[in-house]
Amino acid sequence: MKATGPLIVMVLLVGVLAALPALTAPGAPANASQMGPEVRSEAGSTLAGPVGGLTVSQPTSPGAAPTPQAQGFYTVFFKETGLPTGLVWSATLNGSTAYANAGRPIEFDGIPNGSYSYGVAAVNGYAPSLPFGNLKVNGVNFTRSETFTSMAPPEYALTVTETGLESGTQWSATVNGSTELSVTNTIVFDLPNATYLYSIGPVRGYGLNTSFGTVTVNGGPANVAVAFTPPVDYVLTIVETGLKAGTAWFASVNGTTQFSTGDYIDFSLPNGNYTFGIGSVNGYNVNPSFGTVRVDGSATSVSITFSSITFLGLVPAEGYAVLAALVAIVVVVALGLLLFLYRRWRRGVKARPPPRPYSPPPTASPPPASPPPTTHPPASSPKS
Repeated sequence: MKATGPLIVMVLLVGVLAALPALTAPGAPANASQMGPEVRSEAGSTLAGPVGGLTVSQPTSPGAAPTPQAQGFYTVFFKETGLPTGLVWSATLNGSTAYANAGRPIEFDGIPNGSYSYGVAAVNGYAPSLPFGNLKVNGVNFTRSETFTSMAPPEYALTVTETGLESGTQWSATVNGSTELSVTNTIVFDLPNATYLYSIGPVRGYGLNTSFGTVTVNGGPANVAVAFTPPVDYVLTIVETGLKAGTAWFASVNGTTQFSTGDYIDFSLPNGNYTFGIGSVNGYNVNPSFGTVRVDGSATSVSITFSSITFLGLVPAEGYAVLAALVAIVVVVALGLLLFLYRRWRRGVKARPPPRPYSPPPTASPPPASPPPTTHPPASSPKS
């Protein structure tokens, strides 16, 4: 009786082990397909969602044989193409979601026979070819391939081509607010279908047949042609008045200096603003002596006036000659007058008598002294 307990336990254990193959056989009950799949993906990926089924080994490398499955369970592979390196994508099977780096497969292990819903999510502007659907596992491993394509609208080349510029000249074009520079004759913009406003930047010295407009990109390449006209020179004439015929003078415009003995000087210039200067001429003032002038599609001129620097109403040389003559006359007259006065003085000196010797004036005699008064003794009375 004491051995009955262990014997019963052993019989029960043998019965359970015998029943296990029936639970996992291809003809398993319907609830077998509801078991959560075992989810496998490449190393470094993140797993999410309910994960059930058998215990899995380490993920396999691309191209490696799938992990051996227990009888009646299989592996569902999801593979992708089209994603740029660095993105992460995901697949969901029967409610379980797994993630992997772009270019790496996602594996769901331990999947019994049956039909399952799946989903593949869009990634950063890239859409899968079949984002959701159903797949069927039927006695073998299953692989689902997805191709990702950009969800951005397709872009087409808009080419702006110029003619007329000298080789190597820089120019610019602006389309849809974006400006590009070029030293060749083309500028290319990649744009989706739409109608765009374009503009062409000016180039100094060149004309332009059109500086702005609109262009439509509609399912293919588009083109815009612009024509720059070569520089055209116009005559700038500087006209002088006031100089004596044949007097040389000069003018400078835009760093170029020209001389003339006539009354004008011509310069050939394209459209633009320029600074001019007039050289000084001895004996003359000039007005203006410098300034700015604009050439704008036609000939233009600048008038300047030379005026003599006068002295005594004459040109300086003549004025100074007259002054010198006047000074000489004044000097001669003054010398003549001095000489006349001197001679007159000399004649007056000769006509005078020689001076007498000097003698002191006579000394006055003192008046004669008065005689002293005579004193007489008193008279004596006679004797009686």
